[in-house]
Amino acid sequence: MATFKVIILPIANYLFAIPMSMVLQVRRCPLELRNSPVDAELTHLDIGINLPEGYRPVMVLNLQLRLEQNPQSSSQSPSSSQLAIANYRRTSSNLDQFLVLTQSRTGELCGLRVDRLPDMLDLPASAVQALPESYRQNNLQGLAKYVAIIPNGEKRMVIYLLELEHLLLAKHRYPAMT
Repeated sequence: MATFKVIILPIANYLFAIPMSMVLQVRRCPLELRNSPVDAELTHLDIGINLPEGYRPVMVLNLQLRLEQNPQSSSQSPSSSQLAIANYRRTSSNLDQFLVLTQSRTGELCGLRVDRLPDMLDLPASAVQALPESYRQNNLQGLAKYVAIIPNGEKRMVIYLLELEHLLLAKHRYPAMT
């Protein structure tokens, strides 16, 4: 069975995944970004991995804030996995926040804020399905086009494949970037 490695990001009662091949590094979130009230902001970080040394501009995205502001997501009744994620988030502190650093095909650096250290998973390609367009736009704000549904004991894990390239191109959707 064909699989691919992803890291799992719990964000605003959803599980998102990005391919490991796109991840440059995972690090603790800098203090100045931990309580930031904006959904996107530019910062400068010393990356140092496969890139020239020195500080580089990084667009840091707070997808949790963006999804929590979505009226569609608050009107639905949460699943048991969403309740578990929400419970974990309530018990975690800002000291546990991490930044997942990625790089787009055009070389732009992006940081995704998450509340805990991401998990890695071998995702079966056969579990991936296209999402209906209406769900993509209304519930996920266009963040994912595909979903993977994985059996997890008696329950199932629903993982949305994050469209990183779309995020970086959709600057008009982030008020902080205009």
